[in-house]
Order: sequence, then structure tokens, then C-alpha cells
Amino acid sequence: MKTVAIRIIAIVVVCYAVAMTDSAQSKECARYSILAIERIGGVSDSPVSSVLISDSEAGVKWYRPTMKSYPLYLFVHVYVVNPSLLKNLIVMVNKIEKSGQIHTSKSASSKFYTVRVTIITPFYDNIFLYDKKDALFLLENMQKVCSKNEYLCKDIANFRDRIQGLYVQQ
Repeated sequence: MKTVAIRIIAIVVVCYAVAMTDSAQSKECARYSILAIERIGGVSDSPVSSVLISDSEAGVKWYRPTMKSYPLYLFVHVYVVNPSLLKNLIVMVNKIEKSGQIHTSKSASSKFYTVRVTIITPFYDNIFLYDKKDALFLLENMQKVCSKNEYLCKDIANFRDRIQGLYVQQ
């Protein structure tokens, strides 16, 4: 009987610790803004490097371990940019989303999505899933917004080119 009570207490303590950790992480994320672009589908003969953009080094350190390619750091291009560029990218994604120019999903129920774009800000967070065609359209527009940041623009173009070459089973 004592061992059952001890096990129940241990389970309650562990559950409480997990809940406190999740709460602390969600409060921590409220301070950061990130935009992450990741390949989630399609068949490729080599890895497609994800792109992580933040306005702070702390935001990069906080979000990077959650990315699909973690811990393969070689496959995540990280950019700490000025807040106005990140804001412009986020506004552009949201504007395209609201315009209905592309069709996205918030659920991963379809196996035909190839790209996931994650936006987290102190005010909200969104995850958008795109098929190949719509992802290419979005990535082209992202390139236009960040055209003055040569390296970021180049990595988004490389991501777009790799997505364009993916085989997606229909």
C-alpha cells in the first residue's frame, strides 16, 4: 500500500514539474519574435536547409532546438535581423494569407504539404502549411522583402530552388 502511495505522489510531482516547465517556456517565448521556414514533405536526394529568422540571438537560441533538422546545425541557416525587416516579412506572410492568394492549412492532415512557416511574436503565433506551388509563391515574395539582406535573400532563394526540385507524390 505504501509503495502505491509513493508512486502516486511521484507521478503527481513529475506532472507538476512538467507543467511548471511548460509554463516557464511559454512565458519565455512571449519575449521573442521568430519566423521559421522548414521543409516538411516531398522527396529529396539531399537535405533542404531550413531558415530561421529572429530579431534577437536569444530568440534563435530558444527556438532552434524545436526545428525539425535539430541537432543537425548544418541544415539550419540562422539570421538575426533588425526588427523592422522581421516585421516586414511577418506582415507580408500575413497579408498574403489574408488575401486568399494561396491556400494554406493549419493542420498536418494532408501528406501533400511541403513547407511549414512558423511565426511567433509576443502577440501571437501561427503555423502555416503550404503545398509546393504556394510555398514557391510565398518564398518569391519573401525574397523581394529581404532583397537588401544579400545572404538571407540568397538562402531563401536556395530553399525555394530546393523545394522546386522536390518530388511530391500526388
